[in-house]
Amino acid sequence: MSNPSKQKGTKWETETLELIKRLYPDAIRSPAWGSEDRGDLHGTGPFTIECKAVKSFNLSQFIEEAKVEAKNAGKEFPVVFLKRPRKSTAEGYAIMEIGTYINLIEKIGANLEKP
Repeated sequence: MSNPSKQKGTKWETETLELIKRLYPDAIRSPAWGSEDRGDLHGTGPFTIECKAVKSFNLSQFIEEAKVEAKNAGKEFPVVFLKRPRKSTAEGYAIMEIGTYINLIEKIGANLEKP
């Protein structure tokens, strides 16, 4: 692999995969899906995970990409894992739309403390 940007992206996907395996032990990096992309990590329950390791952020574009991939994969919750410069993998960002967050909390919220 001679493309440095591709190497950086692959490294970030691999690092996030190792972290997410704490929750989803059978998770894998997704194969190349072509025009029917289903996200970068597969086997992550109801989540479609798109990994980004870039210098300049376009959150709107990233979220829209994750939403299309979630639809392709038949998943409920698109999320973007964004690399945070000079920080550990766990200190990266997990980004989703507020509506997605609300849907997620509604799904699991029966066990959450309410004010």
